Formats: sequence, C-alpha cells, structure tokens
Amino acid sequence: MTRKNLSLVIAFGFLALIGIISVQMYWIRSAYNQNKIRFEQNLNKALNQIANDISRQENAFFGLDALDQLQLDNATTILNVSSDTSENVIWTAQKIDDSKNLDIQVSRINVPSNNKKKDKKIIVRNFGNNITITQEFRLDSLKDKNHLERELTVSAITILKKDSLLSFYQSRIDSVRNLLDKSDINISNKQKDLNKTMAELLLDIQSVTQPFGERIPADKLQNSIERAIKQYDLPKIYAYAVTNEDHQKVEFKTENFTLDDFEKAYSISLFPQSFLPRSDKLFLIFLGRNPLLEQMIWPISLVFIFTLILLASLLIIVNNLLHHKKLSAIKTDFINNMTHEFKTPISTIQLASDSVMNEQVLHEPEKIGYFIGMIKRENKRMNALVERILQLAQMEKKSFELVKTEIDIHELIEAVAETAKLKIEEIDGKLALLLKAEQSMLLLDEMHFTNILFNIIDNAIKYSSPPLLIEIETNIKNNQFVLCIKDNGQGMSKETMSHIFDKFYRLTEGNVHTIKGYGLGLSYVKTIVDKHHGRILVRSELGVGSRFEIRLPLKIN
Repeated sequence: MTRKNLSLVIAFGFLALIGIISVQMYWIRSAYNQNKIRFEQNLNKALNQIANDISRQENAFFGLDALDQLQLDNATTILNVSSDTSENVIWTAQKIDDSKNLDIQVSRINVPSNNKKKDKKIIVRNFGNNITITQEFRLDSLKDKNHLERELTVSAITILKKDSLLSFYQSRIDSVRNLLDKSDINISNKQKDLNKTMAELLLDIQSVTQPFGERIPADKLQNSIERAIKQYDLPKIYAYAVTNEDHQKVEFKTENFTLDDFEKAYSISLFPQSFLPRSDKLFLIFLGRNPLLEQMIWPISLVFIFTLILLASLLIIVNNLLHHKKLSAIKTDFINNMTHEFKTPISTIQLASDSVMNEQVLHEPEKIGYFIGMIKRENKRMNALVERILQLAQMEKKSFELVKTEIDIHELIEAVAETAKLKIEEIDGKLALLLKAEQSMLLLDEMHFTNILFNIIDNAIKYSSPPLLIEIETNIKNNQFVLCIKDNGQGMSKETMSHIFDKFYRLTEGNVHTIKGYGLGLSYVKTIVDKHHGRILVRSELGVGSRFEIRLPLKIN
C-alpha cells in the first residue's frame, strides 16, 4: 500500500468515526430534549394536582367542599299563611349512604286550609359533623309580584350518628304582608353562581386571616406531594417549602431545603383562583443527580463505551497499518543488508575457488591451504547467518523449547568475556567483571544464554568509539539474580530505545551498509530472556552510554 492510499484509508476511517459520534450525539440530544419536555409536563401536572389538593383541603376545612344540594318534588306543598299566623314545620332527615347527601322528607306540616301547592327546595350544607339546613321557596304565583318578604330563622343541626340521624328543622314565618298568588319565580343559575361566589369570597376572607399551617396540616401537604410524585413518576428524593412570594415568611420547609434552593426550585401558586391576593407558593426541588441525566445514564454510558471501543479499534488498526508499513520498509532494509552480508562471503568463496584453480597455486600447498581455510570460514559465516534466520522463524512460531540445566552463570560470563576480550582489545577497549552475586547457580539454556551475552557485548562494540569500557556486574536483589552490562558508547535516544527489541530494527536506515548486523540480535535477546521467565530493562543516554539489566528468578520452574 502506497503512502497516499494509506493516508486516504486513515482519513476516511476517522471521518466515518466522527460522523458516527456526531449522529449519536444528535440522538442523545434529541432524546434528552424529549425527556426534558416529558419531565416538565409531568412536573407541571404534579404541581397542579398538589395545588388542587391543597385547595380542596382548605375548602373542606371551611366546609364549602361538602356543599350538597337536594331538591324535593316540585309539587311539594309550601306554607301559605296570613301575616298574623305562626306555624311550625317539622322535617325528618336521614343519611341514606356513605356520602354527604341527606334525604329530606316532610314529616308534618301544619298549614291553614287555604294553602295552595307550591314548590320548595331544601339546601343542606355539611360542616364536618354539623349540618345547616336552609329553606328556599319557588312560588307558582304571586298576587302582588312587587312585594315579597319573608324572614327565616335557621338553626344548626348536629349529627348524632354517622349512619343515621334525626334532625329537626324549625322555621317561623313572622309576617306576610301580601297575599300570594300563582306566579312563576325561577331561581336562575346566575343567582346560584352568585351564592357560590359569595361563599368563596367569604372563604378567602377567612383564609387571609388564618395562618396556612392551621388550615393545611403538614402531614396532608406531605401526602399530597407524595401522591403526585408517585403518580407522575418523578424522582423520589426531593425537598420543598411553602412560603410567600418574597420568601419573607416560611410556612413549611423540609430540613434539606436551603435558602439558596429558592432560585433553582420549581414553584406554583397554591391558590391561583382566589378572589383576594394570596402569595402562598410551593417550592419543590429534586436532590441528587440531574433527574433527566439519571434516566439516560445507562444509554449514554453504553454509547460512550461502544464509541471508545470503536475509537480504540480504529487506532489499533491505524497503528497496525503504520507498523506494517514501517515493518515492510525495515524488511526491505534487512534484505538489502542481508544481500551485502551474503555477497561478501560468496565473493570471497568465489575468489578463493578461482585462486585454488590457478595453475600457479596448484603447485603451492601452503597457498591452497590458505584459500581452503578462507572458504571454510566464509562458509561457516553463511551457515551461522542461515541458522540465525531459522532460529528467528522458530521464535516467531514459538515452536522451540529451551534445554535448561543447572549451571554456574559466573563461569558462563567469564567464558564469554574471555572470548570477547580479543575484539575489545583490538579497539583499545577494556572489559571489567564485577561478579558480586552470592548465589550463581541457575537453571539456564547454556547455548541460548551464551548467545544473548555475545549479542549485547557485540552491540556495545559496534556502536562505540575508543576508548571503550564495558562492565559486567552481578547482584542479588529482591530474590532475583541481576545481571548488568554497561558501556560508555554513543547511547540511544528515547525513540530508538522504544524500538530496539523490534525485529529487523537497526540504528541506521536505508540500504547503506554502514553498520554490521541484521536487526535481529536484541529481538532474539528479549525472546530468550522471556523464555527464562525473566525481564530485560534498558537505560541509555546519548553521548553517555547504555545499560542493559537482565533479571532472572533464582528458582525457575
């Protein structure tokens, strides 16, 4: 894949991811707005229900909510007496159901002989356990329609039992100035509304003069709020207060409602239909997390998690693409370097073979032996290179096994150091051994561990300048055997250190063969150390040198 195509693939991938995230954010925002509208609608319904409950409870307190009207038959006889007559009327009232309605029946009526049938209506007002009965007349006719006067004295009747009662209603007609004749007098609905309005106005006057706490008990207010909260599925953790509009007088307040909550609380006027101005308001606030976000916490969390997974997957894919592209370039570099490595021994072998075949050399055994030795050395070098590549393939497949034996690692280090001294001394370098570990017997694969020591020392030699100093030190720390190989070479940058264990990675790039090696040594070192259940750590600084630290457990299973 070319660099241009790779850039396009990465750009389209991130563009698609941004598009998906944008659509998800739009859906979340739309769902949030819909939930907000639904929440506000339910909240308004709940507040209105609370206000209506409070209003009804206040009406019940003053008795208007229990107002029932009962009307007798239109043909009921009405009193029709002369102005100097006083008559008593006795009524019987009996409760016929569990409601507040009363069935009013006429039990005895004393009337003069000239009585005419009239219509009469009985109104019953229930104030708790007290009943007030008022009599109203609807006259069929009036002899003098311009004059109608009557005075009624009404007494309150007390209920003795809830299931039945006997009430007496006594009404005295003191005077009648004119004789009545048949005439239709209908009590209009406007007059009824006027009576109701006057009653409500009277209630408002009484409410203004009486404190809210005496009219509405705290437990009933709490019950009204709880019912509304439950009915409209609102958050269960809340606080409230009842106060006037400017918050100067607080009638009710829960402990968790503070003065600062007034500004952010939802509010409603408790008596909006009152005739007289009343500033009683209910303030309600929900505690804890945002109720709208709380409802959407799981969908938002899942969207966030899946988006992160998608983003992580895309980053991994992009990283792998870049890694493979870089690996491809490194492999190309490796092939170029390997070509140089194979070309040199092949050319040497070819030259030595031609020299052996020369007629002048055929008669000189010493020269023949020299050229044959050269051919063997170069052949051995190529075999070692092929063996290293095969080992790398085995490590890649993880198909090889270590042959561990109990060996003295100090003796192994000394043997490797003895061999490496020859190369180090050629460049006027020094090798120092500081073998301080008290315990040196470990289970190791001798061949592979010898190779990793040679690899690290060879790197120190290749990437150094005279005078070279290499120190090999051993210690026991935290029940681990610690082997340190330190040099004063050119050191490495942080970028180089992050790739030194990658296969085919070399400090120099391109196809210029300036540094010997194949980029396989340190990758091989790390694989062998891992196989021994150990760790390898690297510290390096440009211009100062590098320090490789290998940590091995003292007991390896």
